[in-house]
Amino acid sequence: MFAVVGGGAAGSAAAFVLKRAGHDVVLFEASDSLGGRTRTVQRDGFGVEVGAIYMLNSYAKCIELLNDSGAQNLLEPWSPLAGLWDGRSLHPVQYDYMPSFFKMPMLTLRDKARLTVRAAQSILSPAPEPFETDSLAQFDKGENMEAWARRRLGDPLFECLVRPLIEPSFGTDCRELSVPYLQGVMKRAHRAKFFLPREGMGSVCCALTRGIDVRLGAEVTGIESGRDGVKIVTADASVLHVEGVVVATDARRAAELLETVLEPATVQALNSARYASMAHVNLRWRRNPWPGNKFEMILPIGIGPRPLLGTIVKSSASSRLVPPGACMTNSYFSSTATQDLTDDELIDTALRHVAETLGKDFPEPEAEVFTSDRALAICPPGHYCAMKQLRDTMPARVAIAGDYLAHLGVETAVVSGDRAARRLLSG
Repeated sequence: MFAVVGGGAAGSAAAFVLKRAGHDVVLFEASDSLGGRTRTVQRDGFGVEVGAIYMLNSYAKCIELLNDSGAQNLLEPWSPLAGLWDGRSLHPVQYDYMPSFFKMPMLTLRDKARLTVRAAQSILSPAPEPFETDSLAQFDKGENMEAWARRRLGDPLFECLVRPLIEPSFGTDCRELSVPYLQGVMKRAHRAKFFLPREGMGSVCCALTRGIDVRLGAEVTGIESGRDGVKIVTADASVLHVEGVVVATDARRAAELLETVLEPATVQALNSARYASMAHVNLRWRRNPWPGNKFEMILPIGIGPRPLLGTIVKSSASSRLVPPGACMTNSYFSSTATQDLTDDELIDTALRHVAETLGKDFPEPEAEVFTSDRALAICPPGHYCAMKQLRDTMPARVAIAGDYLAHLGVETAVVSGDRAARRLLSG
């Protein structure tokens, strides 16, 4: 028997792989639901994504495990129309159709020529697998993403292409990020396709843990490892003896649980893994104020800081998570804005943003702020090499998993969970 601590995407993937190999698995989740930062919460008939929003066709491991679980029909295609907001107008682009960027009026012929050349070079040049820690570490040369992207693409393409793509996902400035993830994404951008789970992102973890002994509301308070196995202790003083354990929590919680198992330097390395805090404001209308709107993403562009990084717009016509005739927006804020603004200020900012971009004539919506102190893993230069070394120093019978081992994302978490389970299975 094996144990998994943490019921997010990483833990659910690890539990599935261990069970698929024929082992009994117990998954401990401290909260009352699975999903972690891939949860979908219900609000009066609306399904609100707490963290992750969508999946891509490049999420190969996640799609493989879902297919193996019998949930091959869980995902449906999504081709969102994004509007790049320059403060005056929305400029339509589709991230799954790169030629749409060539229609942007703020790009000169020189910018478009440069984009063509760099896109071709990205496809032909070596690049990392964007979700694999080992591969990313090989390309982690110490340069930050902004410096690299401005040098390669120029300022207009950085502001109009890279920042709207990267900063809403990471919640932080490109200067704080390492280059390899962007290199991997650029190599695959020409064939990118989006998917949405039919019942929300939370259904991914539910599908992977079907048939597994999942214990919700079961907080693990201690882990001890010895020659004969691993002892798991929970808050109610229950004890479970297992062959091995995957700790699939955030890095700081993993450090707490494994403090007596790991060397002090390894505990410090876990505690040093950086996170961005992030708030998002959810606005809900029972009757859609903008029935003619076609934009599903609104992304601010331009020089300077962006407190509000982007807004997702969902209607019943585009999402199963929205009741008939209704509309919902989710506006995502930078880590700095999350720390500096009150909830009321965040809501006011989101309301002004939708008024400017979609139209001012709307009734007062239901509004709710969702905040996470450890929302998104930050990957500064040197991060991937440090995380590879950290992961490889784990003792026998203990493995770690989580998106902090590379960077944000469902696929990163799933890949890390898969690798952690395989490590235990290999003995």
